[in-house]
Amino acid sequence: MGGPTGLTGIRGEAFPARSLIRLDIDSDDANTVRAFQTFRLPELLLSGYRQRFTPSRSIRALQRTAIDTLFNAARGRTDIELAADQISSSCETARQLQETWRPAATTVDRFFVSTMISEEGYLTQMAAVFDAMHPETDEDAILTTLRDQAAEFTASVPDEAIRETLSEVASTYGRVPSEAVADVALDAPFQLGPEHSPISSFDPYERLVRAADELDFVDDVPSFSAQELRERLRRNIEKDGSATRLENPLLTTPMKTVDPERFPTPDVDQVPLSGAARDQAITRCFCQGGFGAVIYSTPDSTDRLINPTVASKPLHEDTYETYWHRAYLGTELLTQLVSEESLDPLDCPLCAISTDQCGGDHCGSRSVLEPISEIVDPLSSALP
Repeated sequence: MGGPTGLTGIRGEAFPARSLIRLDIDSDDANTVRAFQTFRLPELLLSGYRQRFTPSRSIRALQRTAIDTLFNAARGRTDIELAADQISSSCETARQLQETWRPAATTVDRFFVSTMISEEGYLTQMAAVFDAMHPETDEDAILTTLRDQAAEFTASVPDEAIRETLSEVASTYGRVPSEAVADVALDAPFQLGPEHSPISSFDPYERLVRAADELDFVDDVPSFSAQELRERLRRNIEKDGSATRLENPLLTTPMKTVDPERFPTPDVDQVPLSGAARDQAITRCFCQGGFGAVIYSTPDSTDRLINPTVASKPLHEDTYETYWHRAYLGTELLTQLVSEESLDPLDCPLCAISTDQCGGDHCGSRSVLEPISEIVDPLSSALP
């Protein structure tokens, strides 16, 4: 994408397997803010729905295995050579699964946002909201810009074949059945372990086509709910049963705060357009997207972390906030380690996104980082 329409002026990226969204929404350009609120933010929120899916939970399980291995090696509980092999294997499998799954999921999410914005009167209503918030603007000019942006957004998908298949299903049966078909395609029932490869037989497009074909054999499709259709389609295309739900507190805890049966769409009466745009977008990431944390950029390009109200909820012997912090710390260290980035000196990833330091007036992660710093060199050398 590109050009003067404002679609690329604001950065945002969702990481469903980490229950994290990164946002950089500070912009002085009104068209850019409008484009983000109308098109990009709904897409990011939809990806939060994917936290419940098996691929996201499997990627998280692989990351957790690698993190635990790293921490155990730092404590001397795991041999360095063995730890290097386990970390490399888990990270590589997670990477391959992510590369297989994410383009399909992005296409699906963008398709459903496109269907939302193509509904009669939607862009007109959005333009009216923007005009009401900023009376000095011209409503007709805003609507023209939004329509141009909508065409550009709709045309930008990673996988054209997936979009075409969903378009055919939606035109034949409607949005709810197309959502069910998409869910079945993306939520594959694979297992992790030495004897299982989660990516060897996972083809999202192939699953989409099979689910769409099965829909043709369902009588009176409109009479079924999305959940009923998902269950029926899974039974028909899966010989090994439904997707196994891995227990994953990092993802499941914040998801309990949102409606599990719907795709979150913006309330056009609450579209943030002014200086509060960032704050309202962050709130929606928690309340509609069901994410565990948001990292946003301040006007001086400093990253800052926000955890939602679930931070205070107990999770086993810790709070969710503590649990999320440990996962973030480990994942960031692993990312640097396997990408051969320098870990000398070993800086704290959590301090980098905290107002002061992650422990307030000191680094609260030092007891974890110091043992890891002792094994960084031999561990890096032992990685395949």
